[in-house]
Amino acid sequence: MLGRLGELNAFSSGIAHLGPNQEFFSFWTQMTEDFKDKVATKIRVRSSCKGGIGIVYDRQHLLDLSELKGVSRIGEPPLLKIAKSLGDLPKDIQHLATGFNKPTVNVFTHEDRERERKEWEKRRAHERAQRAPE
Repeated sequence: MLGRLGELNAFSSGIAHLGPNQEFFSFWTQMTEDFKDKVATKIRVRSSCKGGIGIVYDRQHLLDLSELKGVSRIGEPPLLKIAKSLGDLPKDIQHLATGFNKPTVNVFTHEDRERERKEWEKRRAHERAQRAPE
């Protein structure tokens, strides 16, 4: 399990920039396999960041997976998310093939645009005339 974490570039070489309210997450293990061994794992992670005025902050975090004992489900596994998305694909293709949810396209000719411009100019002139002092 720890070997797989080491393969993540974010852990081996770090993350250059993580903005305010930005987060990094990764799916790195399946807790339904070898649960007893995995739940006994404790991982110490060191993080450091530099503030706006250049001060470097170093912290250590302990990830104690034993806190997961008794939890039946944490999040949604990535493969399940992919499967659900693939389930919507036939419906989307059907809509595309049949024209259901067909996009609306407005077509304007040069004459249409000229007529609209002249109407706009006429309205604008009328509005200016109403606002003009007498």
